[in-house]
Amino acid sequence: AITWKVTEPMTASLFTEYSHLMGPAADSSLVKERGDRNQWTVGVSTTYRFNFSM
Repeated sequence: AITWKVTEPMTASLFTEYSHLMGPAADSSLVKERGDRNQWTVGVSTTYRFNFSM
């Protein structure tokens, strides 16, 4: 994952993940018809930190 500070309270992240299905999951009809044994996930997230000073 890559994370960077956009502003003081805000950060953004970019991540990716790879997985290879095996066994019954890879042999399922859904994977054969619409998918692939090789699965990629890519995502972007942002976070904002609130300051609750009392």
